Amino acid sequence: MTKPAETLPAATVAAEDPFGAARAKFEAEIAFLESEDAANLDHAALEDRLIESNRRVYLLLCQGYFDQRAAREQRVTVVDAEGVDRPYCEPGHRRRLMVIFGDATVDRFAYRRQGGELEAEEVREAITWLGRRTEGALAVIGVSEGAMATLAAARSGVPIAAFVADSGFLDGRAVLARGFSSSLHLPRFLFRLVPQLFPLWSGGHRPLNLSAEDLQSWHTPTLVIQGENDRVVPPAVGRRLAELTKGQLWTVADASHAGALGQDADRYASRVIEFLAGVSAVTELRD
Repeated sequence: MTKPAETLPAATVAAEDPFGAARAKFEAEIAFLESEDAANLDHAALEDRLIESNRRVYLLLCQGYFDQRAAREQRVTVVDAEGVDRPYCEPGHRRRLMVIFGDATVDRFAYRRQGGELEAEEVREAITWLGRRTEGALAVIGVSEGAMATLAAARSGVPIAAFVADSGFLDGRAVLARGFSSSLHLPRFLFRLVPQLFPLWSGGHRPLNLSAEDLQSWHTPTLVIQGENDRVVPPAVGRRLAELTKGQLWTVADASHAGALGQDADRYASRVIEFLAGVSAVTELRD
């Protein structure tokens, strides 16, 4: 019998030999077939062994291919479907990808708009559109800058019943500095003036900055998900966000920025569903 699908970490092997793990696994299987252990297997057991080992080799080949693509990825100019530039390039966004042989992980570039204000307007429009077409309450999961945009949208009066903030920012100025730093591969401290200069080339837009006063009236049930190894949004920001929103804090050991889902999707889903079920139960009691 074959085993359940497994998840491989990104960069399973060194970038200079992305297929090394697959090659080593294949050679190990040949060595096994030459051994006395293989000679003692009956035909059915041998077939089961080969099916499972082949699945593992193919999964490693897929992962090697994804690692190779990540190592070779170059920054490009990106314009979204609305014709708006996405000038801020963020490397190292890790996502889980399901293939027929199991689950792999992919590192890719993400391209962002400017400073969070436009994203907040997009979230407002999306929630309003869904609210008109959906019966019942809406819950929103916001990841990284999307969490900050959702906070800003809901703060302006857009109704949501529950909110999950995964690796969320509080300060759009940090988003801008990070975007320029990662795009130009220079230290972040060199871009401290970017937020002040930002309105000059953005048509008057200003980066979002959510303070304690901004969230003073926040009463939406909130779950904050924070990776312990997040180098983009420090864990202290996650703790502060949970404090300001009066929400629950789930700190995920060994998780990078927005990495909790890719680390263990089943656990992530269970934790979010548990939170939403609790919100639903409290709402029913109030009603």
